[in-house]
Amino acid sequence: MRDHRSGGEAFFFVRDAAGSRPAPPPAAAAAPWRLWEAVTVVVLFVASQVGLVLLVAGSLSLGGWSGGVRARADTLLALALPIAVFGSHAVGWAAALGLVSWRHGRPFAAALALGPYPAGRLLRPFAAGVGMQAAVLAAMLLLPPPADYEGTLERFFQLGLWARLLLVLMAGVMAPLLEEVLFRGLLLTAFRRRLGFVPAALAVTVLFTGLHVTQTGPYPPALGGIFLCGYALAWLRERHGSLWPPIVFHLGFNLAALLPLLLLGGAGAVPPP
Repeated sequence: MRDHRSGGEAFFFVRDAAGSRPAPPPAAAAAPWRLWEAVTVVVLFVASQVGLVLLVAGSLSLGGWSGGVRARADTLLALALPIAVFGSHAVGWAAALGLVSWRHGRPFAAALALGPYPAGRLLRPFAAGVGMQAAVLAAMLLLPPPADYEGTLERFFQLGLWARLLLVLMAGVMAPLLEEVLFRGLLLTAFRRRLGFVPAALAVTVLFTGLHVTQTGPYPPALGGIFLCGYALAWLRERHGSLWPPIVFHLGFNLAALLPLLLLGGAGAVPPP
């Protein structure tokens, strides 16, 4: 084992048959921020989503919303979802950057384990994410959702080609990047200051799953799939000492969830976390 220090950050490498593989840095070095600081960033992200949805809904009501119930709901969804996603992501990135770089004076990429990583080692996490989503889809065939089950993202998908392309961008690319920074980058490493890996991973995964209930509802295969995905993401962060494997796993899981929507025109998969 060797210790290479650069820019005040510590990176540790272990040798195996495949060569150097990054391992997690000590918790104190990886997370100078405290748990309440990481939680505050996540709360700002979630609150901005809710606030933007309410703002759009209120604006439509004041503007004389017309049409039937379904038409009004579709109009709200078409406007609120993109505004909430793009707006909350701007807030989330700004808050994370401010916490890491402004408050603690750390290089953002180094502090959040986003430095260079061998591209050849990212194929397996991507394939594993796709495989986990496939297993969840199989569970959904054994335990189908109720006849009236329709997730928010599935309804958005039905709005047209523009919605489908936008959904791939938002759920397939944007969500994995920011959610890994927030949950496995900030929260998990903050919990690891005081807890062992398993309790820290479980705490973050429960929170991660709970925040997606609005997408899945109380449908057990969907909630179970997101929970398993969340724990796998935490394990990858711990195992590899980098956020890139969980980001790529998350990409594979979400893109595989969108594939049935693209092929079957809305017959669902687990809503992408």
